[in-house]
Amino acid sequence: MMTRFKFIRHFTELSLTLVFGLTVLQSCSEEENAVMMDEPESTAIRVPSDLPTIQAAVNAAGNGDTILVAPGIYRGEGNRDIIIEGKSVVIIAEQAGSSTVIDCEGSENEPHRAFVIRNQASSNTIIEGFTIQGGYNTSGAAIYCTSASPTFKFCIFYGNQSTLSGGAIRCKNSSPSLINCTFVANAAQTGGAIFGLASSSPYLENCIIAFSGSGESIATADGSSQPLLTCCNIFGNAGGDWERAISDQANSKGNLSVDPRFCDPDNLIFSLKTSSPCAPDNNSCGRLIGALAVECN
Repeated sequence: MMTRFKFIRHFTELSLTLVFGLTVLQSCSEEENAVMMDEPESTAIRVPSDLPTIQAAVNAAGNGDTILVAPGIYRGEGNRDIIIEGKSVVIIAEQAGSSTVIDCEGSENEPHRAFVIRNQASSNTIIEGFTIQGGYNTSGAAIYCTSASPTFKFCIFYGNQSTLSGGAIRCKNSSPSLINCTFVANAAQTGGAIFGLASSSPYLENCIIAFSGSGESIATADGSSQPLLTCCNIFGNAGGDWERAISDQANSKGNLSVDPRFCDPDNLIFSLKTSSPCAPDNNSCGRLIGALAVECN
């Protein structure tokens, strides 16, 4: 028979065991909740099936959300002059290249650009796989960055025109990254493709800048802005190729200046011929240079 003392001791040990077990479970639950709070699930928003325009999707998105844009030509209100401010989002064309186009339809009487990106605390905004064309503005006809450093991947910038600076991109106190992008036939008084000022240092890797109608390929307004290029081909720009701000990078770090040999530029086909120096087998970097792969002989 269990004495009263043994019973009390047994009851106490059992109580402590239960309390310890509950404490462990509570601790695990709190840790799981903390993990869930630290790593919220991102949301995917589809255009146009979920929301009709890219701007509507940006407005609805939270930090870290992804916007998936279906193939098509996007024009008009909500699909141009798109403002991204104070948040980081990922905007991806579901089919890259010429399949997904933002056509700004800008003109002297009605200036428009694709994106205004400003006041971002982080550099996690990514725009990938679009053709951006027809922008017209005083500066930054396709992209206007202020205090923001987004990343552009596998984008084509075609036929954008600024009356002053940055035929495609103008950045102020911003250092965007451009990876495997192609710039063709953009124009400005200075910086036919890209213009930077106020400590802007854009980074370009595996990019083509070709055939700007006016302005050198890349220009800066001050010594504090220092573009950095790796494995880039700059060729045939009306105002010069490796000029001033980037002159010391010509023929180094895999950079070159030769005809990119597009398949059919007259018909806006900017994929590469097998003989292109931008094909991975034909350059010292061993990489694809530009947004589109080899597709013709």
